[in-house]
Amino acid sequence: MQDCPPVLDIVIETLDADELAALQEMRLLQQWGYVRESSEFYAGRLPDEISLDWLQDVGFTDKEELRASQLAGPPFGDYVAADLADVGATNEPTDLNWLPLGVFAMVRNEQQHPHLIMQLAINRQGMLRGNYTDEVSEGTQPIRGAVDQRTQRAAWIVGNHKTLVMEAGLSNLSEGDAPALIHKNGKTDHWLLVRLKQPTNDKTSQ
Repeated sequence: MQDCPPVLDIVIETLDADELAALQEMRLLQQWGYVRESSEFYAGRLPDEISLDWLQDVGFTDKEELRASQLAGPPFGDYVAADLADVGATNEPTDLNWLPLGVFAMVRNEQQHPHLIMQLAINRQGMLRGNYTDEVSEGTQPIRGAVDQRTQRAAWIVGNHKTLVMEAGLSNLSEGDAPALIHKNGKTDHWLLVRLKQPTNDKTSQ
């Protein structure tokens, strides 16, 4: 039988009232700051400061507002505070009609011999899916992400590497080679996605 994590946190459960209130206040401020910084929707609705004493006075957000946000900025709306790549990776698409964006070699510069290959596709919901292949190790991992249809920013993760996020402009991915950013452990590297020509069927009518 596998060990299960404890249901209760003994340290928190044994705090006195003042210590518990201080902890709740600290966590509220952390979450409040994160949401205001990460969500354009809530940045315009939440006050700069908050306290447990007047949290109940903050206005509600109703479903109509959230629906309007989604319609204005599909696929997720501007109320989402999570990272675009994470949201795209954790949500399963309901539209399974995929438009190929292309196959790209991932290089630091145009002179580098490519061995990292990415195949990307998008659906009408703005969800990204594809495959990432390392031709040296011969390993292939799934790509999952999304496109912000307002900014046309595409972001995705490879496999389960959630601390590594790749991003590029959708227009660049659609038209040709694409400059790309790779964010990992707080650092950002610049790469280039070089579009690979796909074999064509040269059969002509006989």
